[in-house]
Amino acid sequence: NKAILINVAYWDYFFDDLSHIQKYYTRQHRKHATDDTPVPPPQPPPMLIFMKKIWMNAIPGQDKLADIKFHFPQEMPNYLRGYHKCSAEEAVNLSSLLFKAKYGEDKQPLDNLGDLLTHLIPKSVFKEKTPDKWKEELHASISKLKFPTKEDGKVAFLKSLHKWPTYGSVFFEVKQRSTKSMPKHLLVAVSHNGVGLIDANTKEVIDMFSFDKVPNWAFDDYSFTLVIGEGSSLSKLYMETTVGHNMDDLIMTYVGYIMNTQIKKKPSYAGIVVGESFA
Repeated sequence: NKAILINVAYWDYFFDDLSHIQKYYTRQHRKHATDDTPVPPPQPPPMLIFMKKIWMNAIPGQDKLADIKFHFPQEMPNYLRGYHKCSAEEAVNLSSLLFKAKYGEDKQPLDNLGDLLTHLIPKSVFKEKTPDKWKEELHASISKLKFPTKEDGKVAFLKSLHKWPTYGSVFFEVKQRSTKSMPKHLLVAVSHNGVGLIDANTKEVIDMFSFDKVPNWAFDDYSFTLVIGEGSSLSKLYMETTVGHNMDDLIMTYVGYIMNTQIKKKPSYAGIVVGESFA
């Protein structure tokens, strides 16, 4: 039941990576076996789940298949964990759309709406209303919504989330001790917009730095240091985290993608001279 997240580089062959995963799974299964002990009975094969790593041009409705297979399954947990800045009123509408995305026109789940609240309401606003009040308002809102399919409900849910600046972000929970003007507990949101710093309690976006305002960063097993700003106004933000390697990989991937895109559009961006020759 242990989940293992592996980043596959775009230059790798997918089936090679799949073979490595299978070998790792087999070794883990046999590592406790000895000559005196039998090999444990086979376990169910691991489940392979694809995730979208960088969200470029991920506008809901433009690619319905991507919305259903990637965008919705990845955005729904972020919404329920309360990572986005969301009011109780917004939650009624969004959670109604989420209900439709999950259950479609099936009326039976409405009878058990009270048991489904934790699967529909973000943690950040759940305590702002009583369960009965949530149930009452959701029931009224859900009853007004009509979608031909669950997939249409998923796209509608994403379109409502898309207006937020944190849409399409990967969130990292960190502690910072280097800047007194910032809260101790932060969420670092990495997206196509850049690197955002969010108050972990209020979910207010403190600042958002485009990637050209993030000239450098560093990490080790227990920390991540972010260099932000430009010119003489550079500053360092030291953060405690054990997933600095994931933050590094994601930022590097976005920066690499943006640089490659710029080079394709304008070769001189990389110092390449076009249309000149030297004898």
